[in-house]
Amino acid sequence: MISVAIMFLLLGLVLKYVAVGDQKKPRKLPSPTALPIIGHLHLIGSKSLHVVLESMSNIFGKVYSLKLGAHHITVLCSQKAMKEAFVKNAKKFSGRPDLPTFSYTRYGRTGISLCDHSPLYVQNRKRAVQSLHKFLMNEKNMIGIFQKEASKMVALFNQYVSEGKTFNPSHDFERIIPSMFLSIMYGIDLPYLSTDLKEVSRVYRDWFEVAEADNPADFFPVLQKFPNKRLSVISNCGKEFERFNMDMLRKELQKPSDENNNGVNAAPTTILENLLKNETAESLESEDTCKELAKLVSDMIGAGFDTIPSTLSWAFIYLSNNPNIVKKCREELDGLSTDTNNFNYTNKSKTPYFMATIYEILRMSCVAPTGVLHKSNEEALIQGYVIPKNTIVIANLYQMNFDESTWLKPNELRPERFLNDSNELDSKLCNEIATFSVGTRRCPGDKLAVAMMYAILGTFIAKYDINMVQSPIDMQPLRGMTSKPKDFLLQLTHVN
Repeated sequence: MISVAIMFLLLGLVLKYVAVGDQKKPRKLPSPTALPIIGHLHLIGSKSLHVVLESMSNIFGKVYSLKLGAHHITVLCSQKAMKEAFVKNAKKFSGRPDLPTFSYTRYGRTGISLCDHSPLYVQNRKRAVQSLHKFLMNEKNMIGIFQKEASKMVALFNQYVSEGKTFNPSHDFERIIPSMFLSIMYGIDLPYLSTDLKEVSRVYRDWFEVAEADNPADFFPVLQKFPNKRLSVISNCGKEFERFNMDMLRKELQKPSDENNNGVNAAPTTILENLLKNETAESLESEDTCKELAKLVSDMIGAGFDTIPSTLSWAFIYLSNNPNIVKKCREELDGLSTDTNNFNYTNKSKTPYFMATIYEILRMSCVAPTGVLHKSNEEALIQGYVIPKNTIVIANLYQMNFDESTWLKPNELRPERFLNDSNELDSKLCNEIATFSVGTRRCPGDKLAVAMMYAILGTFIAKYDINMVQSPIDMQPLRGMTSKPKDFLLQLTHVN
């Protein structure tokens, strides 16, 4: 009996060892059947890429592989997998693939968004983070800029109210947000109908319209040998980005030194001024340094030129269908000030429900559904799967924002999900939204985006009732680098 017991004990230990060993042994990534040469491109059809990737994950799991033309792709469809890759293994997944869309846009520069991880990228990111932080910390200056831009916006929409005009807000936000960005970046105040504002907006809009996440030229190098309309537009936009931002940089450098009575330089009022404040006179004499700074500024502007208008467009659709949420936000905002333009980010602690509404809109809209592609710098083990070096990694951020294991009833607009038992904003849960990605390549302008939404949505909710006149034909987004809603029409009336 003792020998039999010992035998079963040894057998149990062996089985336990084998089971543990199997768990640790790297598994082969699941993948749909590929076709010669094109790989899985035949599966990428007319639907948005994130929709196709989510349908595949229902079959192949939260981590799986694809082959798109010449490139091997790993797709991450859960927060757990994304954090394991981009946070725990940040150095291994901090790269960007050198796709034509990226290189043609950079136009020989590094910038911050579409470049591989390098010492210059690290320096640029530090520059961007510091200048954004200093701008946001200068609260009086920031509030002044936001109030000025809010007044311009209110004048435009008051005209719509007086005329009883119906309109598609997506078109207006393509003027309102660029105007706001140029004001906070350069301190220039352009009328919505100015030629300069229209031209800058056009260049960024042209880029976003052609730079789709599944551009065939990115996956078939041979296509670069032939005339390619998309790449031509992308290249021309890259040149125009540099030309415009270099002109603005030179104008800033030519300004006389603004000193106060104490002989000390005045505090910077724009993001560009904060950016240049940390540069030495010697470095700014270098043409290469100036072009690199211009590219950095271009990336900082470009990150919000299309994403914030798209997010606000979705916000109007959601809020028009949820008047009770609008009512709660308005009651909270009414307690701030009699000045309805005084909706600034500094009041966020006094308006937890409104802040929760903003984060809920950011979660549901997720206008950059697959973010910017990553690249593995070295081999890594993620969720038990080996990810080879130089693999392109796509994180389906949109799918993560609707994951039922994290979000209760994810298809419903429920701001209260971001409030704790004390009716305060749950900052930990706010960080769970995948909209801005995670890790070392998380969007550095997330706080600025929230501050801008606070000012714009706060002004709208306090001043106007939103009436949906014509709904989108469906809630599926338009194809493109960012997810925009299909056309819809609104009519505004003044709040009684």
